[in-house]
Amino acid sequence: MLSLLIAEDIAIIRSNIVKIITQEKPDIQPIIEASNGQEALSLVEQTRPDIILMDIKMPELNGLEATRLIHNRYPSIKIIILTAYDEFVYAQQAIRFGAADYILKPIRPNQLVVALSQVQNQIRQEQEQKEKLYQMAHHRQLLSTDHSPAKEENHQEHHNLTDQIESPVQQAITYIHNNLSHPELSLNMVANKVNLSASHLAFLLKTTLGVSYIQYVNYLRLEQSKILLKTTTISISAVAEMVGYATPSYFYRLFQRETDMTPTNYRQANSTHNGDEDLSRG
Repeated sequence: MLSLLIAEDIAIIRSNIVKIITQEKPDIQPIIEASNGQEALSLVEQTRPDIILMDIKMPELNGLEATRLIHNRYPSIKIIILTAYDEFVYAQQAIRFGAADYILKPIRPNQLVVALSQVQNQIRQEQEQKEKLYQMAHHRQLLSTDHSPAKEENHQEHHNLTDQIESPVQQAITYIHNNLSHPELSLNMVANKVNLSASHLAFLLKTTLGVSYIQYVNYLRLEQSKILLKTTTISISAVAEMVGYATPSYFYRLFQRETDMTPTNYRQANSTHNGDEDLSRG
């Protein structure tokens, strides 16, 4: 089950959203409610929801600022913006602050269900990708320690121990995953977080993962961009920013080099929207 927070200052709108989700998306539970941005921020600290439905205009702290603060602290939380048509420019800004998608008011039940399903799919794919990368890292680390038969027989015991006590390399990998959206993410920044020198961390990552720091980060960012291209209709430039590329043109060139497809062509070939309006320009 994935938990959800509704941040909306109008009680009847919150009630209608809860009703729709309860009927159409019973796999999303529990549903928590906040009546303003400051309350939303407090509840996020207490409950760490998987998904947030965030209204743009709220008292005390508006949805735009709340989105920025939440995404900076908890980048894995998926935020869907609720906005009126004449506030569309704010929705675009929220996307740049890390929101996963937006829904125009008045909210249509099918629109809400589709947006939530896409975010659920995105979370599932990210979890699968993260687990696969962790397994690869564990496997490489164990094999690089000792290749003797005795070590191979005790593989599961070492795996369990590694799960209980994270090594600096695994801490670094977790930090990288959680901060991909920050363009300033650097090897030095990660090394400082895990109390290693940059050169030593670079060596450990290369040994563990088989690729350099920058290759690993680019791989993760491109995989994340593929998920966004497939499951949302946000612009290419917004996708670039959300995965950590400050320059959309660089992202465009890198994506094409690594996939032999432009981001737009990739979206057209893999989109889950099936005929939704194409907002990929830019």
